Amino acid sequence: MRTFLLATGLLLAGAAHAGDTLELARCWALGRENYPLAGQGDLLDEALKIQLKSLTLTSYFPRVSIVGEASYQSEVTDIGDVLPAGFQAAIDPLPKDHYRVGVNVQQTLFDANKSASGKAVERLNTAESRQMNEADMHALKQQIQQVYFTALAQQCYRETFVLALETLSERLAFMQSAVKNGLRTSRDLSLLEVEKLKAEKQIAEAESNRQACLKALEMLTGTTFPAATLLKLPDVPAAEMPQADNRRVEMAAFDTRVERLMATKKALATEMLPKVSAFGNLYYGRPGYNMLATDFKPFYMVGLRLSWIPWDGSVIKKEQQRLDIQAKMMDNRKAAFDESVHTAAWNMHYEVVKQAELLEHDLQIALLHRQISAESASRLRNGDITTSDYIADLNAEIAAHLSVERTKIQLVGARLSYLLILGLEQ
Repeated sequence: MRTFLLATGLLLAGAAHAGDTLELARCWALGRENYPLAGQGDLLDEALKIQLKSLTLTSYFPRVSIVGEASYQSEVTDIGDVLPAGFQAAIDPLPKDHYRVGVNVQQTLFDANKSASGKAVERLNTAESRQMNEADMHALKQQIQQVYFTALAQQCYRETFVLALETLSERLAFMQSAVKNGLRTSRDLSLLEVEKLKAEKQIAEAESNRQACLKALEMLTGTTFPAATLLKLPDVPAAEMPQADNRRVEMAAFDTRVERLMATKKALATEMLPKVSAFGNLYYGRPGYNMLATDFKPFYMVGLRLSWIPWDGSVIKKEQQRLDIQAKMMDNRKAAFDESVHTAAWNMHYEVVKQAELLEHDLQIALLHRQISAESASRLRNGDITTSDYIADLNAEIAAHLSVERTKIQLVGARLSYLLILGLEQ
């Protein structure tokens, strides 16, 4: 056990001098890079580019289709009945088999701004997806913060018991000499040795917990940290509280969703307007547009086409009304989210105030216990108190010191949580 503690102590001391100190901001940056959705932004850009290009090709470039048809019909137009007698034999009957192959071309001339509206909707879809990815990143930040501060607390416990172990080692050296000279009994020595073993046990447990937290951070950040890595308490100033601004990315996402719904509503409005397109059909086959011609030959048609379905307006208007309702529901959800965020911020604000007050008391208590423990150590050397009395005062000093360090960490954690709740963290 002593060999392990010595080795760990040397590693930690070496890490501190070598600069192997891990900061929360670095963990956040590494976690963002390692997050599976980190590359989602590039994919969203690529998908948007493809979709916009597809809309452009559909709306502004001619649509060309190759068609072919072969058919046989049971009867054809017979004009023999209307011709004078003697002329019927001079006219060949029309063929019942028809063939044609050709190309159809259609070019949109006016689409009532349908293409531009569709592109606006796609851009808003992409923006919303980006914002939701950022919301996931925010949740990852909170998870990393929780693990980081847990590791920081374990590191604090370990350092506290290392200091206690040093103090106990000094008392043991004195007690061994006192026992050797017959001034103390072996019981006094055993009591101090038990406390030293307890301190070693606490150090080992805290270090084990700290290493477990480091492993969790490695999984969240995708980075391997040396076992001797030390964590640094973030410098979070006491910001003015409470802040009124809610800068969470979810708020922007709600606005984008409403904007997307309104853009979709605008795009639907274009469906009620007439569309104009030019077309051209070129075929080869028989019969052509001259039904009396029985030879295979090319034929074509060009023109303008107007399309308008006015009776679909009522259906589209109902869909637009549904979109209006969805937008109002989204506004309500935004208001509810904003209220929950501010409620959580207020609660964390009171937690910050509480921890700050507790820290003031803990510091005063720790100072008194330090004085009491120092006096007990002097009285122990003079033989005025028992070893048990000294151990009780030393344990009280250790507990007071732990309370101070724990409250410091909780205070900084509460300040940072407050900023995270409102989306104000850097």
